[in-house]
Amino acid sequence: MTDEGSVTAAADLVGPRLDGLVNNAGIMGQGPVELVPAEAWRRQFEVNVIGQAAVTRAFLPALRAVGGRIVNLGAVSARVTPPFFGPIAASKAALAALTEALRMELRHQGVKVCLVEPGAMDTAIFATADKASADLGWVGSAETRHRYAGALDAVRTAAARQPLGPVAPAVNAVVRALTARRPATLYTTGRDGRALALLRFLPDGLRDRLLLRAMGVTAEAFRTGAPAAV
Repeated sequence: MTDEGSVTAAADLVGPRLDGLVNNAGIMGQGPVELVPAEAWRRQFEVNVIGQAAVTRAFLPALRAVGGRIVNLGAVSARVTPPFFGPIAASKAALAALTEALRMELRHQGVKVCLVEPGAMDTAIFATADKASADLGWVGSAETRHRYAGALDAVRTAAARQPLGPVAPAVNAVVRALTARRPATLYTTGRDGRALALLRFLPDGLRDRLLLRAMGVTAEAFRTGAPAAV
């Protein structure tokens, strides 16, 4: 979807009429903002935001011809971001903004636009994210990388204990967005997704403390990860 020639060819193959477009392609970047290489940030936004915009642009004439639907797959982390999930959350926040703009721009053109934000689902994206991080590695000095080591271990442990939800609720939300007479503008799915979304109404300081505690990121984790002063 990042190859505009392929996107254009797909739109030509579909033809002049399309009832629904689901933008569900995406990759997951993760890690401390200070350590994630620029290449990983660029790839994250190229696939999760720029590619989605290119696909939407290519298929819009066919969607407009029949008053079709656009459904974008976001993530709850776009609204409430846990530590070390900055890359994926930033790209999904950008996708949410793109979705809102499209919704208003297409409102009087007969095309409805919806956003589905699932919680953590049992898919291959987490294994793919781990491999991508390992392949690219971290930037920064050895001292800087070591500073985050304890906190990253704590997050991995917390994530391993977190059960992943089924894919079905997100699929059902996409179906409703495509078929409901009056679809909602936003569908949040999964027990953890709905719980995380509610945290956005808390004061920032309290929300930060709750997220850090849930992920095991304590001051002690940073002290054990940082090298001793000399």
